[in-house]
Amino acid sequence: MRFFDSTCHYVRLILDSMYSVRYFFLLFFVILLAFGTPLYFLSKNRAGITAEEAEELGLEESEYGPLTSSHFGLAVIDIAFNMYLLSLGEFESMENYDGVDSIPVWIIFFLATFVVQITFLNVLIAIMGDVYGEVMEKKDQARRREMIKILDDFISVIARDNTMSWLNLILTEVIEDTDVTELDLAVEDLKSIIEKQGKDTNQRISELEIKSDQINNKVDSIIEAQKTMLTKFTELKKEDK
Repeated sequence: MRFFDSTCHYVRLILDSMYSVRYFFLLFFVILLAFGTPLYFLSKNRAGITAEEAEELGLEESEYGPLTSSHFGLAVIDIAFNMYLLSLGEFESMENYDGVDSIPVWIIFFLATFVVQITFLNVLIAIMGDVYGEVMEKKDQARRREMIKILDDFISVIARDNTMSWLNLILTEVIEDTDVTELDLAVEDLKSIIEKQGKDTNQRISELEIKSDQINNKVDSIIEAQKTMLTKFTELKKEDK
C-alpha cells in the first residue's frame, strides 16, 4: 500500500498511531489490573461459599456466583481480559453482581466504566486525532517518506547494479515553520549551482581535450622530424661509403 499515492500516507498514519500510543497501552493495562484485581479476589471469596452455607444464608446461585471468568487459566491475563471486555461493554458476569459483597462490586463497576470506557478511550481517540492531524498536515512528506522506504528495500539491488552508480538522491525535509516559497527558492538555487558546476566541468574537459590534441600534434611532428633526420643520416652514411 506504500506504493500508491492515495494510500501511502495512511500507512504512515497507522504506524505513527501505534507508536504514539505505546505508553498509553502500558498505562491502560495497569488500570485494567487495578480495577480487575479487587473483583478477582471478591470472586475468590465467593468461591469459598459452599451450597450448604448458601442455603443457610438464603442465597440464590447467582448471588454467590463468580464475578470474573477464567479464559486462559492465568490470573493476571484473566483479570486484564475480563476488564477489557467490560471496557467494550461486554458484561458477561454482571448477573452475579447482586448478592454477597454487592456494594463494593457495584462501586468498582461504576468507577471502572467511567475511567476505562469514558476517560481512557477518549484519551486514546484524542491521541490518534493529534497524530492524524500531524500526518495530514505533512501528507506530502509522509508520502515521500514511504516512497523512500520502498527505495530502501531495493537499495542492495541498486548497489550491485553498476548502471545505477550515477544515481544521486537529494532529500529535503520541510520544517513545520518553514515557508514553502523559501524552500522552492533554495531548490532553484541548488539547481542553478549544479548546472553551473556542470557547465564549468564540461568547459574544462573541452579545454583539456584541445590541449591533448595539441600535444598529440606536437608529438607527431617530432616523430616526423626524427624520421626525416634518420633518413638523411642514412643517406649520408651511404655517400661516405
